[in-house]
Amino acid sequence: MSDQDYGLLLFVAVFCACALALGWFITEVTILPDMTPEQLSNLRLTSPWASVRRAEEARQKAALVVQYPDWPWPLINAHRVQLGMTKEMVQTSLGRPNDITRSVGSRGVSEQWVYGSYPSTMYLYFKNEILTSWQD
Repeated sequence: MSDQDYGLLLFVAVFCACALALGWFITEVTILPDMTPEQLSNLRLTSPWASVRRAEEARQKAALVVQYPDWPWPLINAHRVQLGMTKEMVQTSLGRPNDITRSVGSRGVSEQWVYGSYPSTMYLYFKNEILTSWQD
């Protein structure tokens, strides 16, 4: 084995050790002894946590569809909202807000949910758990 082969083998070993240490795994790839550093740098890495998270989100959504068949699922699946939605419907549709501001007064509880960041910020306003208006 030449010095260049040892260098390439060391590169592959360090690359794989770093990938494993970061929780990433090499998939759909065969590492061959004659691969160049450029070919090795193009290896496809995937995170196992991304697929676990997507599977958990799908399971939770399926449970909600069974539990709440009367929800506006076409809007929720399109990540849209409409007036009258509950906070749970909105969170299912858009995910967790970046920020929530809550006010309590004699007429009930009001909340402002903030999604995104400038310049594409969306503000949703709830009165007693129901979406009453929004700004985008």
